[in-house]
Order: sequence, then structure tokens, then C-alpha cells
Amino acid sequence: MVDFYSIPSDELPMTMKALQRRAKERGWPKISKLYHPGPSILFATRPDGQEVRIFAAVPPTSTDFACNIARDKLATYNLLKTINAPQPETIDAVHGDITNFIKEQGKIVIKPTFGAHGRDIFTNITDPEEATKIITELAPRCEQGSVIAQKQVAYDGNEIRAIYINGEYVVAFERIPAAITGDGEHSVAELIDIENQTIRTEAYKSNLAFINKEEALKYLGDTANNIPEQGVKVRVSSTCNIGMGGTVKTVQLSATQRAVSTRVAKVTGLKVVGIDFFGENILEINSSPSLYMPSGDEFADLAVRKYLEYLESI
Repeated sequence: MVDFYSIPSDELPMTMKALQRRAKERGWPKISKLYHPGPSILFATRPDGQEVRIFAAVPPTSTDFACNIARDKLATYNLLKTINAPQPETIDAVHGDITNFIKEQGKIVIKPTFGAHGRDIFTNITDPEEATKIITELAPRCEQGSVIAQKQVAYDGNEIRAIYINGEYVVAFERIPAAITGDGEHSVAELIDIENQTIRTEAYKSNLAFINKEEALKYLGDTANNIPEQGVKVRVSSTCNIGMGGTVKTVQLSATQRAVSTRVAKVTGLKVVGIDFFGENILEINSSPSLYMPSGDEFADLAVRKYLEYLESI
């Protein structure tokens, strides 16, 4: 066991860094980490002396059943269909009819069924042969060899992440994809390298993560060689994930998003859940969402504070 409070904050992911600070402020006398460096498996003593065991943002009250469904994007899709939640049409890409799916849905997205952190997501797919090639190459790298295809929803905006704790809405953030700014001299690919030499760091260790160049080049294709004019911003990521170099800002959910996400939080059975929207459609749910979001305002660690309050109540 390692004394969680003794670990330098710059060695911790953002959520754990905020939890370390806020737990100390609230008078939690002891938190032990099972080992370090390693996953955030914590044995935490509350101010009343009772111990709670947590895995990062997963409290002891979130069941394995609920967490396993959340990890499985196809299972999540089918669960949310039972409450008629709006979401893009989704199929098992390995065993489904991808040609007919593209014919019916038009532009699609292909990604791992058990993927996380915005990795290995392919967008703007309209050619069945291209889709088949991606699926064939991607499946062997994926857990259980499982890949899904989804209708690519037409929406001129960014993803929204809503955080719920114990069925109650806490906060929402707009997740803005990684971008570079043109200087009229360097290509987009070169500008990614230049940008990664700034204040960006390893994913989830600071407010601004490195742009994943490998994933960016997949997304950009031949446009990676373009030289954008001075001041022109260019999106370089297919996802809005902060671990892939994106940024966030605090937002308010629409009335529809609020109503839908409240139903979703209830049906998942998760006591802490992140619900991702693209417009009014739900893209996925997360059983261990980042509770700290680098929004630069008082809401950045609101979910961390609410999480500790919840842990003190169970």
C-alpha cells in the first residue's frame, strides 16, 4: 500500500489530483493506493472512520453488471433502445451486413466495441470496400475481436459530456476536438509536432494533452500536407476526447438532453456515469468518467466534490 496523500500531485491523473486535494480539505484522514504507479485502486477512510474502496471514479455501489454493459458499446446501444433513447443506428460490424448498412445509413463511423479514450475511430466512411478493409485490420487488435459501425450523425457542433452521480445531474461540458492554428509556412502535420512541443503533456496529466499524431494522420488523410494560412484553425482529431488533445468548456444541457440523460442514468444502474451527446443523440456512456474537466472555471472539479459527498453518504 502507498499513502495516496504522499504521492506528488504531478504524478497523478487530473481526476485523482483533484480528488487528493479535495479529500484532504474535507478531512478524509487516510487514503491508501494499492500500488504506485498503477491504476487508481484506493482504500479510503472517510471522516467518520468508515472505509470505502473505489476504483478511480467507480464507487463500490456501481455493480459489475452495470460497468460491463457500459464498457460494451453494442450492449449499451441495445440497453438504451429499451427506453427509446435517441442514438445513432449501430450494428456488429464484424458479423453484420456492412454493405447494406452503408446503403441504409449513408456515412458511417467504425470503432472498437470496447474502445476508450477516442482511439481507433474511423469517420466519414461511405465505401463498403473501405469499411471492410478497416474492420478486417481493426478487429484483431480489439478486445474479443469486436468492432461496431454506427451511422455518422450530421451535426455541426461538438460532443457534450454530462455527469450524473447517484442519479442526479451534476455538470456538463462541451468537448472541443484538438486543433492547430496555421502560420502560412508549415503543413498541418508539421504544426502538430510544433504544437506538441508547447505546454502539452501526457494525456490526463495536465489541462492540455499531446495531440495523438498517429490518430490525427488517420483522420486528416492527404490534408495533413496542406499549409493553412496564418490564423486559420484546423481540426486534427476525429474525436473530442481531452486525452487526444481536445479542450472543454462548461455548458448547460438542453431540456431534451436533460430529460433523456436523466432516464439513461437511471436505466444504466451506474452510480457515477458520464453520458456523451452529439446534438440530441447519445453516443455512449462511461462508468468511470473523468470527474475533473479542465474548463478553467469553478465547475472544473465540481463532480469530484459531489463524488466525495456521495461516498460520505453511502
